[in-house]
Amino acid sequence: MNGEEEIRELYRRYWKCMIDKDADGLRSMMSKDYYLRHMTGVKQSVSEFIGGLMNGTFNYSYFAA
Repeated sequence: MNGEEEIRELYRRYWKCMIDKDADGLRSMMSKDYYLRHMTGVKQSVSEFIGGLMNGTFNYSYFAA
C-alpha cells in the first residue's frame, strides 16, 4: 500500500467511526492535541467533538451519489 492509499484508508476508517459513533476508534486515530474545526469556524477538542457525536448533536451517515 502506498502513502496515498494509506491516507484514503485512514479517512475511510475515520468516517466509519463517526457514522458508527465509535468513540474508541476515533480516539485511537487522534493525537492529544487534535482538534476539529467545523466549516462554521467552531473549534472543538476531542472531548467536545466526541461528546457531541455520542449525545446526538452530530449525526453522520453514508451518502451514495
